Amino acid sequence: MSTAPLPTHLGDALRQVMRGVAATVTLVTTEQDGVWYGMTATSFTSLSLDPPSVLVAVNRDASLHDPLLRRGAFAINVLREGAAEAAMSRLFGNRAVSTEERFRHGRWRCHPSGLPILEDAQAWLICRLLERLEVGTHTLVVGRVEDVSPLAAGVAPLVYVDGTYRRLAG
Repeated sequence: MSTAPLPTHLGDALRQVMRGVAATVTLVTTEQDGVWYGMTATSFTSLSLDPPSVLVAVNRDASLHDPLLRRGAFAINVLREGAAEAAMSRLFGNRAVSTEERFRHGRWRCHPSGLPILEDAQAWLICRLLERLEVGTHTLVVGRVEDVSPLAAGVAPLVYVDGTYRRLAG
């Protein structure tokens, strides 16, 4: 059995390994002073049921980073599979696209907390900032879940793996 040589740089090797790890695509959103901010995130996971909490990694260069920390609250919008959702993921992940332009796509509404939620999301979570930890280029944000949408009929999240969006076999 032959194995390919590892890339010389550990970061490149990690990137290659992580391309093979499937991740649910989410849009993380917040609001500050009447302005909505959002970004695409695949580094998201549940953390604890007691207290109910989740973790998301936010690049410190993301336009959402500072407003999220100042506001101390955010929403996680779990995207469902589909071409429109994949396009929205790309839009929210493109730093060249303005914050205003991002929210012109999809059906958004304001949650009573003031946070933007996507009406067509598979699910959404409203979170209050519980903890944060700066690691490298990112801040790990732990949010205490304060509200959850009912799960949309059928579980069909938008999944990202090996540089492409995929469907779960069902």
